[in-house]
Amino acid sequence: MEQLISASHQQTLQKQRIPRLKTAFTIAKNPKGKAHRNSKSCDNCRKRKVRCNSNVEKPCTYCKKDNIECQFFSNRKKMGPPSKCYTESLEKRVHMLEELLDEERKKNQKNDNMTLGTDTFDSSNTSGVTLELERQEAELTQDVFLLPQPPSSTIIQLSQLHHNTTTVENTYCQSLYLVHEVPDLTLELAERMIEGFFYNSDTGSQVINIHDFLTQFYYQYPRPLDRYLFWAVCATGCHYLPAQSYLSDHMAISIAGRYMKKKCMGAMKHYYTKSNITTIQTLILLSALAPGLESTEGASANWLILGAAIRMCQDWELFYDANLQHLSKTEIQLRRRIAYIVYILDKFFSATCGKPFTIRDDDFNVELPLVYDIEPDNIFKLNTFTNGQLPVLLERAQKNINEKQPIYSDFLDIIFVSRLVGRILTLFYMPKTITNIGVNMGFEVDSSLIEWQTKREANVSSNNKAIDQLLYSGILLLRYLPATAKITTKENGDEQHLLNLCTIAANNIVDSLDSLPVPIIPSITDGLISLARVAFLQICDRTNDDYNSQARINLRRCLNICMRNEIAVPSQNSIAIKKLINK
Repeated sequence: MEQLISASHQQTLQKQRIPRLKTAFTIAKNPKGKAHRNSKSCDNCRKRKVRCNSNVEKPCTYCKKDNIECQFFSNRKKMGPPSKCYTESLEKRVHMLEELLDEERKKNQKNDNMTLGTDTFDSSNTSGVTLELERQEAELTQDVFLLPQPPSSTIIQLSQLHHNTTTVENTYCQSLYLVHEVPDLTLELAERMIEGFFYNSDTGSQVINIHDFLTQFYYQYPRPLDRYLFWAVCATGCHYLPAQSYLSDHMAISIAGRYMKKKCMGAMKHYYTKSNITTIQTLILLSALAPGLESTEGASANWLILGAAIRMCQDWELFYDANLQHLSKTEIQLRRRIAYIVYILDKFFSATCGKPFTIRDDDFNVELPLVYDIEPDNIFKLNTFTNGQLPVLLERAQKNINEKQPIYSDFLDIIFVSRLVGRILTLFYMPKTITNIGVNMGFEVDSSLIEWQTKREANVSSNNKAIDQLLYSGILLLRYLPATAKITTKENGDEQHLLNLCTIAANNIVDSLDSLPVPIIPSITDGLISLARVAFLQICDRTNDDYNSQARINLRRCLNICMRNEIAVPSQNSIAIKKLINK
């Protein structure tokens, strides 16, 4: 009996074995637990960003519902952190870029040191040039990062960079790198050319914002000044130097002016693919420097160069005021002035070159600019950076901004004149309208001329009396030369009156150009001489010997005016006048 009990007890122990206990890694299997995550969703579910159950059934629920095939063409996006190899490759690239930047920085510093070491400056300009200045400029170059902005609206945007940095005098000595590239040009002579361009020329301050230009020239902020623009400004400024200043440095001005004229004329090779505001400004100045007829084939250089500027203005939509409203106030005013100076030159060059003008009044919708410069929206206080010692030209520009000087009042008057010129060209020089000219149309033009003459004579305090006289005489010739060309040798009283009127206007042009203390831009001078030459030639065709001799004397005066400027390219006017005089 005991044996039977022990046998049954051993059988029970064998059936009920104690399970082997496992550690915390043991996971109880639950077949009805949460579903396993699919390692790869189908393309349709991945696109719709829904959970795919293709590992359970194929096609998946959503593909079956949409009655489409379950496809797995696209690879699953890699999850998790990047691999170690990828991180190391990025680090190598960063180190490589840092080494390249260090090499470029060392090269630039070496070139700057060579430039400063090979040139000699006056004691007044070198008083503040020290090693401390170079160290501070190197630190600024490394730490300053300025966002790109349109070059015409650039104002210094420099906050407190180094609180413990001491200011050194003459921090604008960096601008000398532009000066040293030009033979026989010094900083003082360049400043005189810039002053003549902005304060003595007819188009200087209208085309370029003087405060922005001087800030870029002296301090290279927010970026260095464009070389071609600098050359064009200085080459144009040579024409506006006073006679006394020109005589004292005649050789240096002649060499530097010719060099910069040749350099900036080569800008067309680079600028035809570079459309920006600086390019438009440079092309406007190049058109002012180029003569009207430069070759015997009749190619008008100034008309062609201005045509490129007009196309870039259209590309930038400067002729539609509604497209400028998102810009700053100073940039809006500058672009309005650029649009109107292009409009003015288009009419004037068309009148003097005998070419059709491009800008129609229907395609030009720009509000008139203000008569004064406005303060930039985020102007930088240069006094805090330069210890209160600004260049004279920059101080003068800031004074005009603060006092709201009406420096553009004469410019607004010329806008009215250009519209009158466009009206005359449309009525008397376009083939389609010449045959349809009525008495009323001519009377309207004559009334506008009388109105402008009355307004001009009433403005006694005008600083541009001689220029107004030049423009008035040129418009008279433009208006009445087509009528005098049809006059035969036997003229009546009215025809003789027209001839006398054109003769007086041509004489006034020559007298004004001879007596101007500062000449006007070469292309306008060339155009006015062209109109006067046509009037004198009509007098030479008459039988009166006294008139013929006087007309030849005036032609010689025209030749002297054309040959007076050594920097401008001799125009076709001088060649044609020489042939006429030698007959």
